[in-house]
Amino acid sequence: MRAFFSMLCFLFLLGSASASTVTVSMAQNKNAPAIAVEMTRVIEDQIMNDYFASGEIVSNMEIVENCSSFDNPMFSVKEASHGMSDFLLAVFLEYGPDEKKFTDSEATYAELKEVNWRVVDVRSPQVLGSGYFKVSNSRVQEQNPYECARIIAGLISKEGLKIQNGDNGGNK
Repeated sequence: MRAFFSMLCFLFLLGSASASTVTVSMAQNKNAPAIAVEMTRVIEDQIMNDYFASGEIVSNMEIVENCSSFDNPMFSVKEASHGMSDFLLAVFLEYGPDEKKFTDSEATYAELKEVNWRVVDVRSPQVLGSGYFKVSNSRVQEQNPYECARIIAGLISKEGLKIQNGDNGGNK
């Protein structure tokens, strides 16, 4: 029994030794409507779930509303280093200025227009890779914008993890 417990502890330590620590930093544009922060939280939550499911140790920072400093490659790097993270996944979400309403209810949402993200090696601090895409105005976004947000988060997670693990296909 003692040998089994020792082996279990060894395997746990071995498994946790290979995990990276990642800080997720979300930001959104200045003229985003108030409801945009809810959509940003949905994207952040999905990214964090994806990273955790991949075996990463993940933390987040407070969402930066009214962000004007995302273009600076050092955005959130200092804070991630204070959290002793290996990597930073920084994501900027550009929303349209107006709240949108569902046609069949009074519920509102923010229309996501563009997404920018990058993976930074916090120790160097070097940008390992980045991505950008426009979000088209689709039926999915109009009928279920929160599901659209989860899909977008999944794309960011997938590409971010590939870059973090050195499989970025030469893209920077």
